[in-house]
Amino acid sequence: MPQANPSDPSGADAAEQDSVPVFVPRALVFLGAIWALAAWIYLYGAKPPLQSQAASYAPSMQLFVTMLAVGIAVGWPLMRLAGPPSSAPVRQSAIDAVALFTLAQIIVWPLRLVTTWTIPRTIAIDCAIGASIASVAAVLALSQGASSRRARTATLAGIVVAVLLPGALTIVGLSLEGARDLAAHPLVLAISPPALLSTVAAPEPVDPGALARTATMAAMGLSAGLWAVAAVRAMVRGPATA
Repeated sequence: MPQANPSDPSGADAAEQDSVPVFVPRALVFLGAIWALAAWIYLYGAKPPLQSQAASYAPSMQLFVTMLAVGIAVGWPLMRLAGPPSSAPVRQSAIDAVALFTLAQIIVWPLRLVTTWTIPRTIAIDCAIGASIASVAAVLALSQGASSRRARTATLAGIVVAVLLPGALTIVGLSLEGARDLAAHPLVLAISPPALLSTVAAPEPVDPGALARTATMAAMGLSAGLWAVAAVRAMVRGPATA
């Protein structure tokens, strides 16, 4: 009988060889910094405010934070899901999340020098960014290890739909009564990091309002639930896939 060639893996062995181990996300941090720099240059590089006062920066600051959220919600998953599957998706997603959240601190807190953000406002923005990063990381922990391109593409498509949902409901609300109110629902904002950050970073009121606080708490609850699912799934599948 012919012997099986051990150098010709197939099935699960081939999928394991195609996956990548845990690594320090240097490229992710670099691209995240480039994204933030590009957003800053786009907003302030060519069109400074007519009056260089903190209040004049407020609308652009809201847009800047929203653009950061787009990078977190779409750019990061696109980078991970378009690459090879991870052999340890939970640990890799957690490392990515810590790296991005640390980078966000370098960006967010110095912005108080050019804005009217109070300490409660800055903390609220920081919490919303943290909740958004945690939610996306949990989704990646559940999907980053999949070897099926179709499953990874479907996950990315679902993320994009969640990101665009509040905006789509706002547009539908122009002709359908109730859709606009649904777009501002805390749970809808919680699943869309750009909509959540835009709400929390709004110029008015000075401190975050009830909607911003409720939506941030909902995002924290969502991230905790997703991570609980990812942890249970990793326990069922064993430590090799964690």
